Amino acid sequence: MLTIFLELRKKYHLFANQTSTLTHISTNMFRNLISLFFFFLIAVVATAESDEVTCVDWQLNNKKFKKAFAKWKEPSCYSFTFVDAALEHRPEIKRVIKNGVALRKKPYRALQTMNDFYKLIKSKCIQGCPDNGASYYCYIEYKTDRKTGLVYPWFVSISYDSEDVYDHDNYIIENVRIGKCG
Repeated sequence: MLTIFLELRKKYHLFANQTSTLTHISTNMFRNLISLFFFFLIAVVATAESDEVTCVDWQLNNKKFKKAFAKWKEPSCYSFTFVDAALEHRPEIKRVIKNGVALRKKPYRALQTMNDFYKLIKSKCIQGCPDNGASYYCYIEYKTDRKTGLVYPWFVSISYDSEDVYDHDNYIIENVRIGKCG
């Protein structure tokens, strides 16, 4: 009888230890699930889509744009070169414009004339601002031709995303020759 009692006692302690272990595991799992839930909740709140900031300094860009564009009248004949400074390999693209038409269309079909650069600046840096602008930040510098007084953009930097440094366009416009079609 003592043997049976000792056997039952062993089984009870074994069962009690297993139950205690299971309770401990359950408690830890519950705590881990709660922690995981709060982690996901914080992550969702932190990355929730909010109104992304766009059009930083758009009013300054608009003022400079209006002032420069007022002093730009496309000549009947001019040429310039530009590079896409956002690329590692920066081929120089030459444009010759006669009567508002680029004599060579490739590459960069969207940027044929100086007017196209003005359109790019207006569409990406001014239109829709401040609420629905196309870009995060624009930095534009203009130059004045000494002989004619015409003003044109010579450096155009457009960042589309504040967190992605690779999502941008940078153009440098050089060798502007007004009155020369070649």
